[in-house]
Amino acid sequence: MYKDFYKYVIKHRLFDDNDRLLVAVSGGVDSMVLVHLLHYHGFNFEIAHINYRLRGKESNEDEALVSSTCRKLDVPFHCYKVTDQEQAELKLSNLQSKARDIRYTFFDKVIQHTDCTLLLTAHHQDDKIENFMLSAFRGTGLKGLVSLKSKHDNIRRPLLYSNKNDILEFAKTHAVTYRKDLSNYSLDYQRNFIRHDIIPRLIARDHGFRHKASTTISNLTKDHLLFQELLDQKKQELVKDQGKYLSLDLSTELKQSATLFFQILRKYGLNATQSKDLIDSTTGTLIKTESHELLKDRGRILIRNKKPKIKIYSTIEPEDLGMVINYQSHILNIDFEQFIYIDNKSYKGSLILRNWGNGDTFKPYGLGGARKKVKDYLTDKKVNRFDKEDTLVLESEKQIIALLPYEVSYDYRITDKTEQILQIKKK
Repeated sequence: MYKDFYKYVIKHRLFDDNDRLLVAVSGGVDSMVLVHLLHYHGFNFEIAHINYRLRGKESNEDEALVSSTCRKLDVPFHCYKVTDQEQAELKLSNLQSKARDIRYTFFDKVIQHTDCTLLLTAHHQDDKIENFMLSAFRGTGLKGLVSLKSKHDNIRRPLLYSNKNDILEFAKTHAVTYRKDLSNYSLDYQRNFIRHDIIPRLIARDHGFRHKASTTISNLTKDHLLFQELLDQKKQELVKDQGKYLSLDLSTELKQSATLFFQILRKYGLNATQSKDLIDSTTGTLIKTESHELLKDRGRILIRNKKPKIKIYSTIEPEDLGMVINYQSHILNIDFEQFIYIDNKSYKGSLILRNWGNGDTFKPYGLGGARKKVKDYLTDKKVNRFDKEDTLVLESEKQIIALLPYEVSYDYRITDKTEQILQIKKK
């Protein structure tokens, strides 16, 4: 196993002698064998342990074993004991999910405050098969079936080549001390039911089950990689960066393939139900995920990072908005497509920049002095909801001078009598 471990690490380029590793160690046989192998090969590592305080004396004995191992090997030891509140939450909520959140939050903090760059876990081949079956029971897609990989972000799983029997035999042969967590044998948990009931029955029926299941997962992983590569190519074709947001045109291809639509948008936190609702929705429909906001807008989907609505109301100097130009002594090539031009001496008070409101009105330059509601103006221009939220009013003495980044109000336009111009770039 010494040789196989090292070959697997090198072949898959998991880490090398220059990396500082943080190893997640529970005290069980898998993680203790991993520590033994890392130490044997001379890798640089530190150890992190979570004491969930759920098994009383046994939890403390797990911690004591890991701590003493660190002292023996002269390896830095990082330990976190859950708080009373966290312990109560563990008992009331989904235990395994909550425990996972706690430990990975702790591991991230340790990595942030040490020289460690990679996190090692002791998942093995049997875990991969269990994860596959557990995902199948829950209902998932291709990604969920192959989620346990040897490399993912900064996580490395160097024991995925080995099965549980090999690990137990190695621990026995090399006198690796470890702890047994009796809760891992409780069939109340779905994973334990799969591990101790379903898989043993399958192995008894077909001794080659482990190998065949691993081959299936390996093949699905390759399929998933190919699928992702093709999907990324399609994303590059269809998703365009518009600066403030991304734009996905609803082509005939997307309208006919709800699956493709969902696969493109799922990275933004959209689930399958939300995806269907969005593609079937009308213009103006907004869906918010934990990380993003997605807007249906006239034959396209606009996507932006989720952000709070910011209230803007501040006094601003003309120079902070654009370029002040002495018109009479400067030859200016007027470009109304790119710039807004304001007669800089047509207002007397301070300039105020603020969000627009429903009651706001101004005189669009193109209407020759007629007054119009800002809301109606934006609607008539077919400005999408995201851009509406970013639209600002420039005013002085409660009179709107310009609607940014669209148009100057008629009374503040430049004329042949203008002496000084405030030039503001529209985008």
